[in-house]
Amino acid sequence: MREIFDKVNNRVTSNSSKWAKKENIIALTIGDSDFSLPSPIRDSLVERVDQVLGYDNISESLNDLIVARADSLYNWKIEKNWIVYMPSIVLGLNLCCRIFLDKNQKAISELPVYPPIFNAVTNANRCLKTLDSYNSDGRWTFNFEKFSDLTKEKAFKLVLLCNPQNPLGRAMNKEEIKRLAEICVENDLLVCSDEMHADIVYEKRKHIPLASLGESISQRTITFMSPSKSHAMSGLGGAFAVIPNDKLRERLLSESKGLIPDLNILTLTAMEVAYAECDPWLHKMLTYLEGNRNFLMTNLGELKRIEITEPEGTYFLWMDFRKTGRDHPSEDLLSRGLELSNGVHFGGEGFLRMNFACPRSVLGEACGIIKDLFD
Repeated sequence: MREIFDKVNNRVTSNSSKWAKKENIIALTIGDSDFSLPSPIRDSLVERVDQVLGYDNISESLNDLIVARADSLYNWKIEKNWIVYMPSIVLGLNLCCRIFLDKNQKAISELPVYPPIFNAVTNANRCLKTLDSYNSDGRWTFNFEKFSDLTKEKAFKLVLLCNPQNPLGRAMNKEEIKRLAEICVENDLLVCSDEMHADIVYEKRKHIPLASLGESISQRTITFMSPSKSHAMSGLGGAFAVIPNDKLRERLLSESKGLIPDLNILTLTAMEVAYAECDPWLHKMLTYLEGNRNFLMTNLGELKRIEITEPEGTYFLWMDFRKTGRDHPSEDLLSRGLELSNGVHFGGEGFLRMNFACPRSVLGEACGIIKDLFD
């Protein structure tokens, strides 16, 4: 099946946000993959568009799949009525900041982080306090000491968590996620946990949903998940929140009436088939992505001036250019034909993020351009 992922799909002539009109540029930026849609999803969409495209209800079978998946993958017992569907996790984050943060309350987020997370706080005209992660023994670490100190201030109400972490590629282990839960419970904090990349974790790592650790943390956690990144269907969207706390769930639904659109038929179809039929494809993609990660670690690890840390999850490589002597590495690479995401947008000046969900041959070209930058 490797040939499926080795295939180079020409997206330059499309309206792709990442690739459109970039004829001589390798674009490894925006977080969608360059892999073709899994064939079961493609076939189901073709079959569905031959039918009447009216309004559809959420199927019980999709609910059942999500409940069963939570149990089998994470030993997390959830109920169907805890699930709230929405077009995207970004919408959910923005709603939570508007609904659950009063004007005199503050949110906390780790930096660097996926930009829509801290944008959600800004959009709600609320105050955000950030804490910097740090690299310890070749691994990005959550700053628990600073986090614990911050949470003692009564104004702090909401934690915006991203795990697996974008752009760092860190997947919290059980000890870390347990410590985070303890601090949140102790300080009566609400957590919005963006777990978009839960299905993209490598080797012996296993994703642990924060809310799966027990009643005390689950009752204060809103967990966001989606198959869109893990199943090459970012453009279709489709996400859901798991909210065990009845009062939180009812408040979210009540105060977002008219704001959360129904998911369209094709998105619902794709989500259900992704979870019902695409595990073999997903496992193959993870193997391929892990090979891509190892390829990058080998090829870019040779460059002493760039510091990289092996991703434990996601398909992003966070690259430290601060010791290269180049003030504008993003522009320098773009002028040579390689576009990477500028770390400034994530709160990490001097860093670049590479999306490696693409054919390995494309990564080979990208590595060549990076190496040439220092020759």
